[in-house]
Amino acid sequence: EKDLGFAKKLTGCIRTYSVTNSLYLIAGICEDKGLDVWAGAWIGKWGRANVMEVESLIRLGKGKNKRLKGVIVGNEALHRGDVSEAKMVRYVERVKKAMGGKVKVAVAETWGAMLRYPKVAAAADVLMVQIYPYWDKVGIEGAAAYTLAKVREVEKKYPGKKVVLSEFGWPSAGERRGKSVASGANQARYIREVLPLLEKAGVEYFYFDLFDEKWKAKPGMEVEGHWGLFYGDGKVKGWLKEVLPEGSWGGVER
Repeated sequence: EKDLGFAKKLTGCIRTYSVTNSLYLIAGICEDKGLDVWAGAWIGKWGRANVMEVESLIRLGKGKNKRLKGVIVGNEALHRGDVSEAKMVRYVERVKKAMGGKVKVAVAETWGAMLRYPKVAAAADVLMVQIYPYWDKVGIEGAAAYTLAKVREVEKKYPGKKVVLSEFGWPSAGERRGKSVASGANQARYIREVLPLLEKAGVEYFYFDLFDEKWKAKPGMEVEGHWGLFYGDGKVKGWLKEVLPEGSWGGVER
């Protein structure tokens, strides 16, 4: 509840990645806080767990939450190879049938996977794409333009489909990948350059992410713990003060 109350200082909408256990409650808290939400079901390797997620998503979608803007079936499940294209299509169609057109149904994938799996794209109402110049070894000089270019590539492949940039960002520390250098200066530069570009182009987006997630970091992949706008304890990263609303600089106690 504290995190979501704080998030409202920065955004009017968040997305979630699972709707089982206590995560099911997030959409209701968003409604209480006056935040819009796209609720997501986690799709992984285990069929029974996937069914639980899908049915929980349907139950949430059929509720009366006025802040629920849509539902998302899976997050990079095809990219990871957790499910086949045919199975993902079945999950999407199951949710769409249950929603009866009252709630938009999206899938979230890397831009590459979205281009490779047209049947999944055809089944969804909304295409949510994740684009990370860092992972694609793009230097910071061209990172902002690269992000928008990949959005346009997906839009061109699927004309008539609504495309949302559902994840993008730059890490403040971690390993170098080709021309991509993880640093605080580059994180600030990326945000400073890419947000005006996206907004001028009319691209809807979800920045990833609000807080550092140290639990993801491991040897050789320390970068996974450094994507946040704020440290894991809620303190603002000093180099980002210039790109964040002044009212959020105090952070939140975590």
